[in-house]
Amino acid sequence: MKCLSKFVEKHKKCKPLYYKGKIEVDLQAFLEKYFVKIAGCKEYILIEQPGKKQKINTIYVGKYQVTQDLYMQIMGCKNPSRFNEQNNLPVEQVSWYDCAEFCNKLSEKYGLDKRYQINGVNININDNAKGFRLPTENEWEYAATSRGFYNDMNDFARNKETDKLEDLGWYNRNSEGRTHPVGQKQPNDLGLYDMSGNVWEWCEDFYDSEGSCRVYRGGRWGNTAGNCRVAYRNYSSPGYRYNILGFRVVLP
Repeated sequence: MKCLSKFVEKHKKCKPLYYKGKIEVDLQAFLEKYFVKIAGCKEYILIEQPGKKQKINTIYVGKYQVTQDLYMQIMGCKNPSRFNEQNNLPVEQVSWYDCAEFCNKLSEKYGLDKRYQINGVNININDNAKGFRLPTENEWEYAATSRGFYNDMNDFARNKETDKLEDLGWYNRNSEGRTHPVGQKQPNDLGLYDMSGNVWEWCEDFYDSEGSCRVYRGGRWGNTAGNCRVAYRNYSSPGYRYNILGFRVVLP
């Protein structure tokens, strides 16, 4: 399988911007405000890829997709997003490499080990590092399904009150052709927002054994409901940047 797209760009550093924001100085305060601590399980199996299994350790998962405000604060860059009228919109037009660099810088801010060793488009992953990172595909689906509770292939990131995508996420029937501020729709039962719709979310994994494309999950503002199912898998070159792609982060 080849990962080719007219939107693929070479990895490039952000240009500095005179942007000075403030986030919590204390790591615990940051986690309590923006993350949910999720208990793990012995093994989680992907709904539509049963051969892909993983033990899930207890992790902190971001309540929200990374916002443009947080991205600019950490990266010190101009806003890369197409839809940029509000800073609480999810950041988009970020490549997998951009996300890895963000995770490293966020880890550095809080004195944590960096997960990713970045040399241009060459990435080495330090599995022993305890810093911020992208979720694995299994971790993402485990969190989106409320620890596997809603694991039917047609489920969205639902809660016990509703299974309707209209209540849970932004997609082609309600988005008006754009992203929306994070956290406006109902969360799943774990308190995680926008895991169905708004923007696709990069995961850490390769899509398959060929090891060229990276996975993204969750659907986006222009998709039909079927693509916003928690089981649905998608992929692209890690250099892909477009206004449909964002991310959220986890901390082991």
